[in-house]
Amino acid sequence: MSDPVWYRKKRYAHFDVPLSADNATAYVTNPERVAKRSFYPFIAFDITVRRYKSKNGTTEIKNKKRPIRMASHVDGYVFAYYAWMLSRRYEGFIENTPLRKCVLAYRSGIGSNITFAKEAFWEVDRRGSCVAIAMDLEKFFDSLDHEHLKRQWCQVLGTNRLPPDHYAVFKAMTRYARVDREAAYATLGIKDAPPKPLCTPSEFRTKIRAGRLIQVNTDKFGIPQGSPMSSVLSNIYMIPFDQEMVALAYGLHGYYRRYCDDILWIVEDGDQETVQRAVEIALRKIGSEVNVNREKTIVSKFDFHGLTADGKPLQYLGFTYDGH
Repeated sequence: MSDPVWYRKKRYAHFDVPLSADNATAYVTNPERVAKRSFYPFIAFDITVRRYKSKNGTTEIKNKKRPIRMASHVDGYVFAYYAWMLSRRYEGFIENTPLRKCVLAYRSGIGSNITFAKEAFWEVDRRGSCVAIAMDLEKFFDSLDHEHLKRQWCQVLGTNRLPPDHYAVFKAMTRYARVDREAAYATLGIKDAPPKPLCTPSEFRTKIRAGRLIQVNTDKFGIPQGSPMSSVLSNIYMIPFDQEMVALAYGLHGYYRRYCDDILWIVEDGDQETVQRAVEIALRKIGSEVNVNREKTIVSKFDFHGLTADGKPLQYLGFTYDGH
């Protein structure tokens, strides 16, 4: 028998050890056990992501740090299982709605960055004369409002309040605890290859917890980036925003797509300000912390000959398009 689709046995070092597929399944499918679970803190560290950007005919390479929060093994199984359940609920929720075509990220079987970018560039070519607006949401995962997330979580489940097990997972994702990896390794005397697990339960209590290395998110917004649940929760969070954008696109005969925190609009020349204003108003409705990074907004104007003289090339999902 093959392993469940949500199960991945990873061998990284954490405060606990991996479980077999059978043991992990027995744990995560017991709602009472999940509801009572004491989740470990995430291990926090940064990774460097290389970004490529075309400018004046040359390609610029920039390194960007991205914060990662790594869940313990058993916590990871819980998050992965509940992410799988919520993904199925989300897909059912958007089935037979325009959101099915407009929301691109973290959904299996609908394509890749290559096909999404190709579709968008073909849309520009099909229209001939149009304006493409590419927007980026600033510090997206760090900005998600907890109360709004809870309401959307309930909506996808079809309940008025979260069941105890879902509420436990919700708390673990919103009031999440983290431990800086370098600080933990220094406290535990780890220099080279870390042991698996990193320490005994007793050492965790006396050195990590008592040593005050655990930091808890006390803000009313933000979820950890890099956890198995972050992706589906971001899509669930954005349902009202996506619905409002789809309705606007229908009214303007426009083209709207969202890939996580990357938003793309293709509209007729003259509708640019309407779209940008509508995006910012709709974002305020779902939380005061989610904002457009205006410095990264790119407006590309095209006509039937390609990119106009005053237009900037469209940069979307790692690809650049100048009308040819």
